[in-house]
Amino acid sequence: MPVLHPLLAGRASARAYDRDHALEREDLRILLEAARWAPSSLNGQPWRFLAGRRGDDTFDGLLGALVESNQEWARHSSALVCGLAQVVGDTYRTARYDLGLAVGHLVVQAGALGLHVRQMGGFHPDAVVERFGVPDGFEPVVV
Repeated sequence: MPVLHPLLAGRASARAYDRDHALEREDLRILLEAARWAPSSLNGQPWRFLAGRRGDDTFDGLLGALVESNQEWARHSSALVCGLAQVVGDTYRTARYDLGLAVGHLVVQAGALGLHVRQMGGFHPDAVVERFGVPDGFEPVVV
């Protein structure tokens, strides 16, 4: 009988992070590269990511966009990443679905690196748009 892959079976949404852990720039690059390899409608890759490591301006901006209850624990994470869907153009109809696949790839890659990911819908998309000057046609979907 087939067995669920350990990376999938062991996945959990942590809310307690090691305050001393620093995510290496290369590890963040690998996570985003895993997302890039996700399948998408017409191979359009209708997503973008805002990514920041704890202590940089992007991290601080994304942290400020979270609802207060998420800020309490997320401030201790090593990185924050916001997934944006391109909601105009040829792939707009499936953009959120495609973004979900990309985030799924990122989550599995994080598990392979021994990292933990928690996806959040508890944030203020308008704050992300304003803080980062998100262009028209893109919608913040998840942090």
